[in-house]
Amino acid sequence: MASTVSHKVVETITTVSTTTSTVVLDGTNAETLIAELNRQKKAIKALEAEKEATTEAIYNLLGWEKIKVGDKTKWVGTANAGTIAGAERITISERNREEIDRLKLATDFPTIFAEVAYNNPYTVVIAK
Repeated sequence: MASTVSHKVVETITTVSTTTSTVVLDGTNAETLIAELNRQKKAIKALEAEKEATTEAIYNLLGWEKIKVGDKTKWVGTANAGTIAGAERITISERNREEIDRLKLATDFPTIFAEVAYNNPYTVVIAK
């Protein structure tokens, strides 16, 4: 005896709407949170600058130098590893990332650009 299997397809449609409104935050911990968020942003920028300086120093230890290629800068050198007490501790790994020149695509192939471009809305907190 043959059995029949049926499948039911259920489509869920989500609609999101927003309205612009302002909430009064007097009497809350909003001032503290805003101050903390701004402090954290400054700390991140400072740490990123420190990391960049440290990374630059490591490249220099391995004999690499930063050169300008067109409108970008690039590190060039030959040593890809550094050892301390015989153990490899630093490695420079060269990688490639495929990128698309959005301006060239939009200019030279506007029809294709229009077909593949899309908006991706997102939210961000701006603390003053």
